[in-house]
Amino acid sequence: MGRYIKDIWLGLPEDEVQNVIQRFLNTNSFVLKQNFGRAPYYVLGESTVRCNCFFQYHYTEGKLHMEAWLGLNNVESDLTGMSSVVEKSTYLQKVHQLIEELLALLPAGNPVAVAMYDELASEKNKNRAGMALFVILLCVFALMVAVAKII
Repeated sequence: MGRYIKDIWLGLPEDEVQNVIQRFLNTNSFVLKQNFGRAPYYVLGESTVRCNCFFQYHYTEGKLHMEAWLGLNNVESDLTGMSSVVEKSTYLQKVHQLIEELLALLPAGNPVAVAMYDELASEKNKNRAGMALFVILLCVFALMVAVAKII
């Protein structure tokens, strides 16, 4: 259980940040939801069969706080790990793209941007390794099924 959480000091005008985030939400067909007494959040793909993508953010005084997670039947899952690896990987790529669009608004060489790009690169490498392991395990399983049919 958990969420992918990022706090990024952008120091940009609110309208610039809002424009980028709203474009991300609209392009990916997120829908705004509101719980009783809780902060609003966005959901992509309301389904009872597969995981839903959730997104929540606020931008205050130059600081962006964002949370992204998968969920099904009131169980939250962050964007790393082996369960639902394909959904996690796909959604994490979209979230990384959003962060990179926001960082592109900062001046070249900005220390926050440099540090965040490094952090994203590390996350992408871990994500690729997880996907590679998933593919290898899938191939081993397929091979085992093929051998079982022969025997």
